[in-house]
Amino acid sequence: MSLNATTKLPFGKYRGIELGIIYLFSPSYINWMLESTSYAIEDIDFLSSLKVINRFGNQGFVAHYADIDREELENYWIPDVNFEDIKYSGFRDFSFSKYALEKNEDRLATIGIARTRAVVPEDQREINIFYPSTGVEAKKVELKPLKYIKSSKGKTMVSFELNNLNNQINFLPSRSKLKVSSLFWENWKISESDLTSRMKQKSTVQGKISDGILILEK
Repeated sequence: MSLNATTKLPFGKYRGIELGIIYLFSPSYINWMLESTSYAIEDIDFLSSLKVINRFGNQGFVAHYADIDREELENYWIPDVNFEDIKYSGFRDFSFSKYALEKNEDRLATIGIARTRAVVPEDQREINIFYPSTGVEAKKVELKPLKYIKSSKGKTMVSFELNNLNNQINFLPSRSKLKVSSLFWENWKISESDLTSRMKQKSTVQGKISDGILILEK
């Protein structure tokens, strides 16, 4: 059976959660799936082009057996976003094993599927700052709000541009015009109307990342 990044897993402890979110959150689980089950991923080239969050890193097996990985996804991630909202949120490298890739290619050839998805160059990706409950932190930065967008779940999101050449957000790319986005959180110290005024004036707002979430200040 073939799956893609937006398919909800039909088996196992992550049943009902999008494959792409599991890949970002716990990529070793998807690698295991390819090595040990009969499932294949149609858009594996696209997934392979993404950086991952890899929430539990080398301790993933501990989180897996303690069941805290699925619990965290259900409590902090799934209620707010789908894979398409956070597909470019990752900041760590990950590579599928050679064995996993070979098995995936063989299965796709057997079932006659050759479906691909365009890979957007890294410097054109807008990174959604969304790492709830992870403890990820970054000091105060100046952000220029650009526009409002809607998430796949109908929630308000905001696109920003920032100068990250000095690596103020040290886990994100070092670029002078880095595009990022975030859900509009109720605990921001700035209203939507104030933020709209900043957009029109092309002025900036200060923000920081606290426990994996972007927090804006006046």
